[in-house]
Amino acid sequence: MKETHVFKKTKVVCTIGPASENVETLTELAKAGMNIARLNFSHGDHEEHAKRIEMIRHVSDVTGINLGIALDTKGPEIRLGTFKNGEENYEIGEIVTVTKAECEGTHERFWIQVPELFSDLKHGDAILINDGKMRLTVLENDGSEMKCRVEVAGPISSKKGCNVPGVKLSMPFLSKKDEADIRFGCRQDVDFIFASFTRRASDVNAIRKI
Repeated sequence: MKETHVFKKTKVVCTIGPASENVETLTELAKAGMNIARLNFSHGDHEEHAKRIEMIRHVSDVTGINLGIALDTKGPEIRLGTFKNGEENYEIGEIVTVTKAECEGTHERFWIQVPELFSDLKHGDAILINDGKMRLTVLENDGSEMKCRVEVAGPISSKKGCNVPGVKLSMPFLSKKDEADIRFGCRQDVDFIFASFTRRASDVNAIRKI
């Protein structure tokens, strides 16, 4: 008997936010081909997300369209602290000090909120800030402060995200918030967990153990 291969169609995932969290818009999205409704747990509390889940399931019941629900975790984010002036502009070649001690950032010195980072970075490693709009190279790291050279210049401001490509991070993958969010999702019987910023197989295992 000839084997038959069934090819699944690509699924459409839509992020549900302030513009779409109403029955009318969700119904239009479902009829237009939305397969999965993504809830971003970087924002909102459990009460708000519970209302969204109830609304999505109501739309699914009324339309007869099967809608999956995905919980997208915040994940282990690395962020800057605040700046005294809100924003600072840099030029290529400038030397700045990055510290793990909480402080109000200035042009010469600012804070990264993840202390584990100072055990993981070494001379030559790169720090990308604000989706790579600014790039630093680590020159010195004494475990509490890093001297860095600006390689790609640009403005940076309070709470902007950072990433460190190619560096194995020791910071925990699951925060207490992520654990609480995943447990909430299990109680709500969501269909998918979208795990942000996974680094290794043990990260997936950590989620499965919850």
